Amino acid sequence: MAPLSVAEPSVASGFDSLKIWFVPSAEGVNPLSIAVLEGDAATAIDVTESFTQDSGFNATAPQNMISDPRLGKSQTFSRIGTEDPALTTKYVAANTTEDVARAAFEKGTKGWFVERRGIDNATQATAAQLVNVYPVQAGAQVPDAIATNAVDTITQSWAITGPVQRFQALTA
Repeated sequence: MAPLSVAEPSVASGFDSLKIWFVPSAEGVNPLSIAVLEGDAATAIDVTESFTQDSGFNATAPQNMISDPRLGKSQTFSRIGTEDPALTTKYVAANTTEDVARAAFEKGTKGWFVERRGIDNATQATAAQLVNVYPVQAGAQVPDAIATNAVDTITQSWAITGPVQRFQALTA
């Protein structure tokens, strides 16, 4: 019998293969539209390089479990319950006009983060690329403690204001 052959999936390095746009909330804006992200009508802000590498864009979705105890069973079963999506960001704080994140993320600001993984971040957005979309509202911008040999940073929590859309195709 021949050994089982399993194709090794191609992988992209985490560095230079992640792009994050912030799309401010506005009437009729579709965060999955390439025109919104990079076209002539672009309203998105490329914030990729504002974030730090250490949990700079930290999206989580802990899964709640439902207890399912059964009479006559010595084991309690469980079922999948709701998700509790959360997002925390950490970004470089510069007191210059180049500080796009701090200016765009004022407390109360609403919009969407559009996250594209596995494609070189210099690559233009094209139809059918898969992205994750997080509808959000900005919390307070909290300056982090000053550290030796480190840049100034800000940590910010975000309210998830609608369903997170995972692995959605960009549209033309």
